[in-house]
Amino acid sequence: MDARHSRCLGAWVSLIVWINGACGSGKTTLVAEIARRRSDAVVFDPELIGYVLRKSVAVPTEAGTLSPEQLARTVLDQSAATS
Repeated sequence: MDARHSRCLGAWVSLIVWINGACGSGKTTLVAEIARRRSDAVVFDPELIGYVLRKSVAVPTEAGTLSPEQLARTVLDQSAATS
């Protein structure tokens, strides 16, 4: 096991902490502080995925045109076309 796992009651466990809140409420600051205090912390920011998708997927101008499944299919199709 690596440093991202903790020993608890004789078993190795991992912990996922999901931080959610309104814009400007301090989520990024809180996560940065947790990561600073916990050298074994791994931070995943799904907003970064949104930035990548917006740059690489043609999004319809009409809101609500694509379902999540259709958007995923579009990303996969475009990825396959560029591979």
